Amino acid sequence: AVVGTLQLTFIPGMARRGALRAQIEAVRVGEAQRGLGLGREMMLWAIEESRRRGCALVQLTTDKQREAAHRFYARLGFAASHEGMKLALVSAGQQTTDLGAPLLPLDDIAGLLDTLEGDARRS
Repeated sequence: AVVGTLQLTFIPGMARRGALRAQIEAVRVGEAQRGLGLGREMMLWAIEESRRRGCALVQLTTDKQREAAHRFYARLGFAASHEGMKLALVSAGQQTTDLGAPLLPLDDIAGLLDTLEGDARRS
């Protein structure tokens, strides 16, 4: 059974002279396993893996309402430094965009792309 997850992504950057950075997100530990050190071990592994791969820094995303998680991350040495923003494009099972426009089935999108490519070739 899965008791914890995190997503670790390595991002080449333009800042810091093109330094590689790691991003940690989607950190979750099952309720029954919290307080046993699993989250700490997962985070320490991610930090060490980032160091091993030559990252200049590790950035972390966390929901603003998760105050206990913020205290946990602060104990690991993370500091709040930036304000993030997001734009949800599509939710699971969603039939329209957030602005109310209908989503196209994949076959329709493929057909639309073929049409656009054909138009571009004729131009």
